[in-house]
Amino acid sequence: MSARDDTRQARGFAAALLKQGDAALEANENATARAVFNESAAIRLALMEAKPDDRVAAHALAVALERLGLAAQAIGDLDAARGAWEDELALAFRLFEPDDLEGMRFCAIVESHLAGAGGPGAEAHRRAALERFDELARGGALTDREAALRKKLWGG
Repeated sequence: MSARDDTRQARGFAAALLKQGDAALEANENATARAVFNESAAIRLALMEAKPDDRVAAHALAVALERLGLAAQAIGDLDAARGAWEDELALAFRLFEPDDLEGMRFCAIVESHLAGAGGPGAEAHRRAALERFDELARGGALTDREAALRKKLWGG
């Protein structure tokens, strides 16, 4: 088996784990979801470390970290949730150009998670998310879901 096949299998397994974790999270099996998302993130981290310039691997890791944060939050472990989302945000800054609309959207959502998790820096994340959502709104690119999240961040 070639290294390319190994990579393809690892990516497929990590994606399957993500689906399993989503199902567990939806079923309120939060500890299972967290464990599965953690395993997916570990595989995706190894893939990214093997090819540090692979944007697909970095984006896949960011997605796994978001889900890991959601599962940790559902359990009540806000420190772990913040840690996962901070790592995700660092990846997002690496993946997207500052004026990229999809990057703004991605970062705003992660920053809104961080704002909602409270703790140090929550207010700064809230303001940053609002700035990004405002920019999306000015560009006519804000979805209804994002508009609702923006309103929630404003306290409404």
